[in-house]
Amino acid sequence: MDTKSDLLTRIRNAIMRNFKYVEAPYSKLSERILEILADEKFIDGYEILEDQSTKFNSFNIKLRYVNGRSAIESLKVISKPGLRKYVQYKDLKSLRGNTGIYIISTSKGVLADRKAKELKVGGELLCSVY
Repeated sequence: MDTKSDLLTRIRNAIMRNFKYVEAPYSKLSERILEILADEKFIDGYEILEDQSTKFNSFNIKLRYVNGRSAIESLKVISKPGLRKYVQYKDLKSLRGNTGIYIISTSKGVLADRKAKELKVGGELLCSVY
């Protein structure tokens, strides 16, 4: 199961239905992606819900809306389990005039494209958000 794709699909579907909150299963990769989305002001935040009966945690994600429109216009999965995409930091282009970001899995952790350029590291191109 691809947890990254599942997370992004749940967020995309919730935005299409104008939901304020969405739940998603917990994973460390998903948590790092949500941290980046919150830092970049694409979501208003998230919390980890602990389920004592099943021992499976989940996220409760608060989606961000500005003037009735979602802060996220598009979420696209780039690297898939069957076809991984890798990029060097020099090849990272700005997305939508710097209003969007790429999320990259690097040797320094999961980072937004700006931080990856700053640290001069490349890696697997996970997704784009604008």
